[in-house]
Amino acid sequence: MSKRIHPMIQIVLLFAAIGFLLQLISDPLETLLILGLTALLLYFLNRYMKTGRFLRRRSSPAAKRPYRSSAAVSKRTEQPRKRHPFYVIEGSKGKSSNSKEQQSKTYH
Repeated sequence: MSKRIHPMIQIVLLFAAIGFLLQLISDPLETLLILGLTALLLYFLNRYMKTGRFLRRRSSPAAKRPYRSSAAVSKRTEQPRKRHPFYVIEGSKGKSSNSKEQQSKTYH
């Protein structure tokens, strides 16, 4: 299935392009000013939606975190793993048995 633009939408876009060009020719300064302000508004709106702030805050030099070397990071990963006790409960579903073996827990 190919994605084609509906002919009515194409006609509307054609008329919009013609109107924009006529407006640009008749009053170029105002048209470019409105176009620039609209682009600036969309930029700040997009930035606000991503970060929650319009402008970036200046951070003080003391607030920056020091760079950690890869040697410090690799030391953390070399810690031995903790052993976790897992136990298997043996038995059969739906069958009741009074055997002592089936009621005890087996550690692996």
